[in-house]
Amino acid sequence: MFNILVYLLSIEKTAKGIHYLCKGENFWADHLLADKIADGLSDFMDEIQEIAFLGKEQDAPQPFSVLASAGAMVPELTEDITEDFKKLDKLLLACIDEIETSSKLEAITVGDGDLLGRICADIQQKHGFIWRRIK
Repeated sequence: MFNILVYLLSIEKTAKGIHYLCKGENFWADHLLADKIADGLSDFMDEIQEIAFLGKEQDAPQPFSVLASAGAMVPELTEDITEDFKKLDKLLLACIDEIETSSKLEAITVGDGDLLGRICADIQQKHGFIWRRIK
């Protein structure tokens, strides 16, 4: 679950970076799309910590370790908004892969599985939005 937490934070920070740095004739649409991608991820991060860690009587990960790991995954953004959305999409797809891998572990509870399913559905939808943007 730690890796999913890291992916969600890196996706959120990358999307917000695009949100603040986008410009050009499609500024407003790109600005809103990037915000839509970031929307709700902090709630999922909170749920991971409360369900997968605290709910199992484990300490939640230290914020520094989550931030350091996520920071290493956040790509440098460029002047090319389409390329930036492609980088963000790669993070989304990697997160989906991590969720699918984690879902197969024996230590996953029903609650974990429900949470992972909701996160995966959200990330898949966001991937679809970006796919339409970069297509």
